[in-house]
Amino acid sequence: LRRAAALGQQRLLLRFEAVDYQCEVWLNGGHLGNHKGGYTPFAFDASHLIHRTGTNTLVVRVRDPMEGTQIRGKQSPVAEGIFYTRVSGIWQTVWLEAVPTVAHIDELTITADLHRILVNASVAVGQPALSKAGELVLELKAQ
Repeated sequence: LRRAAALGQQRLLLRFEAVDYQCEVWLNGGHLGNHKGGYTPFAFDASHLIHRTGTNTLVVRVRDPMEGTQIRGKQSPVAEGIFYTRVSGIWQTVWLEAVPTVAHIDELTITADLHRILVNASVAVGQPALSKAGELVLELKAQ
């Protein structure tokens, strides 16, 4: 995190490709967020906590409890009959990404209702671009 000053005034996202299983992240003593799951990517906006000059301190706490109803896979306590290394903790790439401070889609979820022949789209927008009337303008086109 020493090169944050070179990234200018862009938003800075701390991205995790995969962490198994419960993850909690702090930057410079401030809580960035939590994530639960072993195989899905996630990100936290670190812009408000990162020091653009000087040193930054990143703390990542990962728990992979073996009890309960958690999905099991490569973290099995008894690695019998498998031909791969057991995995737990941070097991994919972690990086800091500079992104523009313009409107963007944070999350897009599309679900199909086959019985009614309908598609539902849920869009989570970050840094919304407001129209002159102060409304969020989102245009969807079907082709």
